[in-house]
Order: sequence, then structure tokens, then C-alpha cells
Amino acid sequence: MKYSKKTFENEAEKQEFVNRCEHDFEALLDDSLSKIWAINGLKAIGLSGPTCSGKTTAAKKLIDDLSAHGRNVRVISIDDFFKDTERAKADDEPPDFDSVNALDLEEFVRCTEDIYAGRTAKIPRFDFLTGKRAGYTEIDPDPKDVYIFEGIQAIYPEVVRALGGAESVYIRVMSEINVGGTVFLPNEIRLMRRIVRDHNFRGADPEYSMFLWQSVRANEEKSIFPYEHNCNVKIDSAIPYEINVLVQFLRPLLMQIGKDSKFYPKAKEMLEKTEGIESIPSIMIPDGSIYYEFIKNEHIN
Repeated sequence: MKYSKKTFENEAEKQEFVNRCEHDFEALLDDSLSKIWAINGLKAIGLSGPTCSGKTTAAKKLIDDLSAHGRNVRVISIDDFFKDTERAKADDEPPDFDSVNALDLEEFVRCTEDIYAGRTAKIPRFDFLTGKRAGYTEIDPDPKDVYIFEGIQAIYPEVVRALGGAESVYIRVMSEINVGGTVFLPNEIRLMRRIVRDHNFRGADPEYSMFLWQSVRANEEKSIFPYEHNCNVKIDSAIPYEINVLVQFLRPLLMQIGKDSKFYPKAKEMLEKTEGIESIPSIMIPDGSIYYEFIKNEHIN
């Protein structure tokens, strides 16, 4: 359990709280990831975790650490290997963005084989706004390269086999957060993150994010959580201040969901739980924070 306040005495107290939380999380990352970059002959890392867990931030930390030790780091998003898909409507079955069937596994295997063999590899680029493949990027492998294959799918057995014994890092929200006596569960926190992130970075409305959440959670129970014990390094990405940061972005989005929507009861429940929680301005979050995966901050250039 991690703890935050519903209200703060002043802005200085908020900033001190944010700084302390960031320091603690940075120390956690340092301790966890140092076990990876110290491995002799390290060639590839599979970085996995369920949706909205902080994989991008963990990847950046790995890049910084490995670069400081003279390695060339290349990040390959497994999401770029999605098959083309059509955007579903709220009354349809949610599109499959999470199971191994959503991936062009044949293309992924071809790319990993080329990389490990030292051949030029063509990496696809997936456009989430169109749901289509948008082209390719070529990479020329170098003996100093370390490859980070980042995505929820890096834990799937089929992907693990294609990665050929890569070291594994797993990150997710593992702790509950108690905000002035109101407890937010790990999966609830990730849903809140996802609603905000999808709106900010993927052009999705909150109802659509909640629609997708049904299949996301079903796939996690089937394809992710059963395999997390196999990962070399596990990281808890829950940050005590995060509910206070999310409310300023989340609540206006939840208010867009009308009473005629089947997602209204859940939106109403989340609004009631977050009512009265004092927001922490995103400008208080330092550059490089995990939270820039989920929010937009206008002070950043």
C-alpha cells in the first residue's frame, strides 16, 4: 500500500511530496535495472508489462544506463508489428490489440533473425490513428548494439522464443494507493492512466478506452499474468502522487460519458471516488518522470 493525501496545506507541500516520490521511484529503477546492464554479453532485453505500466520510462532508463557503459541501444516497439485493423464501434467486439494473434509474428521472427545474424533489418511502423502499417525503418546491426524489445507481448511464449533467450524486465502497478482513506486498486489505477493516455496520445475518447478495457483485462489474465514469474526483474510502477495528478485530466473525460452509455456506471463510480481529491499540477513533475507517458504538459518544449 502506498499513501497520498486528499488535500495539501500549500503548493510547497505538493512539490516536496512529488520530489520525494520521484526520488524513491528513481532509486527503485536504479536498483532493479542495474542487475540487467551488468550482464556480460548482453544482446537483447524483452521489456514487458500490462498496458499503462511504465514500459517507456523503464526503456529510457535502460538506454541511459547502457549508453553510459558504452553500449549502443536500439529500442524496437513490438506494437509496430501489429496487423492492420479496423476501428471497432462500441457495440462490436473490441478489436484485438493484445493477444499474440494481433501480431504479424512471421514478420517479427524475420526481423529478430536478421538482427541476431547481423543483417540489415526492416522494422515496420504502425500508425494507431489509422490502424494501419505506415512503412518501414531499416537498421544496420552493430556488435555493440543492445536491443530492447518493448511491449506487453514481450512476455508471450511465442515472442520469448523469437527473442532467443533475451533478458526479461517486467513492470506493472503492483501496489494499491490510499488517498486520504480512499483505496485505488492496481488495475483501477491502470485504467485511469489508460483513459488519460489514450485521449492525449492516441485520439481516443474515454468511452472507447473503457470499451477496449474489457478485452485488455481478459487478455492479461490469459496471456500476461500467468507468465510474469518467469521474468528476471520485476518493477512496481505505482507512484503515490499519481491519483492527485490524474484527476485534473481524468474527471473532465469521465464527465463526457452520458447516462445512456453502458460505461456510465463505471464512470460514475470513478467520479465519486475521485471527488474532492486535490490536484497536483503536472508542471511540478520533473522532466523524465514516468508520468509523461500518460499526460501532456504544456511547459515541456
